[in-house]
Amino acid sequence: MINDEGYSLTTTQKAWLTKHPNVSQQWLVGAQSEGFELHHIDCNHDNDSPDNILLIFGRDHKYIHGISSSFGLMANKSRDAWICKRESDYIRIKLGEKGYTLRQSGMKWPDVGIALGYAGRRGQQGGSAANATRQYAKYNKLTWPIELT
Repeated sequence: MINDEGYSLTTTQKAWLTKHPNVSQQWLVGAQSEGFELHHIDCNHDNDSPDNILLIFGRDHKYIHGISSSFGLMANKSRDAWICKRESDYIRIKLGEKGYTLRQSGMKWPDVGIALGYAGRRGQQGGSAANATRQYAKYNKLTWPIELT
């Protein structure tokens, strides 16, 4: 369906524009015609939440997904999954870093889990926080179990 400005927008484009109300549809279409692309942060193309979409240069988008320029636009699905897993691991390690600091300050595991945003029953939050924190400690060769200061 073509809108009032003469553009037929995808769901992803509409979501991005929702997050950027000061940008016109014409500007977005123009940016995309000049090589910019919309990237789903969590690598889930079904998640068109406005907070999940970034406008980035096409070359950078291909780099994130591990697509070699020698292959043109052919997506390498296994590489794409690997990159998304690495992004997920990176986020988990950053959560672990925060968890490590909170636990060192004396906070109890269930409260650390809540602070890190883990959902679920109170006991499960602590377990998830402990797992992420243990991974961070192992990655950085830090003391485990954490000694409270």
